[in-house]
Amino acid sequence: MDTSLENRALLLPRALARRLEGWAIAALPAEACGLLVGEPCARGVLVRAVVTLTNAAPGRCEDLFELDPLEHLAVEEAAAAAGVAVVGVWHSHPDSGAVPSAVDRSRAWEGWSYPIVGFAAHSGRRELRSWRVLAGVAREETHHDAPLAPIALDLHPRFFEAAPAPADLARHFLPAVPQR
Repeated sequence: MDTSLENRALLLPRALARRLEGWAIAALPAEACGLLVGEPCARGVLVRAVVTLTNAAPGRCEDLFELDPLEHLAVEEAAAAAGVAVVGVWHSHPDSGAVPSAVDRSRAWEGWSYPIVGFAAHSGRRELRSWRVLAGVAREETHHDAPLAPIALDLHPRFFEAAPAPADLARHFLPAVPQR
């Protein structure tokens, strides 16, 4: 198994990628955020669950996200109890592409995956791209569809649900994201 960070891919099941997109749409015009839970495998990091967390950014939810620390801790503990780990942080960019901002890069933890659901200036086009910081540099990482291998996390259902998007937004933003 190749354990070097440079050659790891993010294996994100399509159903979980669509859940991230749905949460991003439901949060508009604010940034949505949450965690990826999974484990290393021969091809990279397999995401087994995604959760949504409260965006705790004080007064700036439209262009910034901060994970609620108590919710983050709850997910870390539930993941450990299930024999997996938090492997990344996802968030959305309501009014820009899926490229990490300077703030995103400065807050990223080395080796973790950082998928971003980006909305190209509300044009109706959205994209999902993932990044990893290696040696202080944010690099796009390959991500692939993978078979869904769900796990049960002992968390409140609110970590897995989101308010439905208004019908007009859902119609505007639901075109499929191209898969690599």
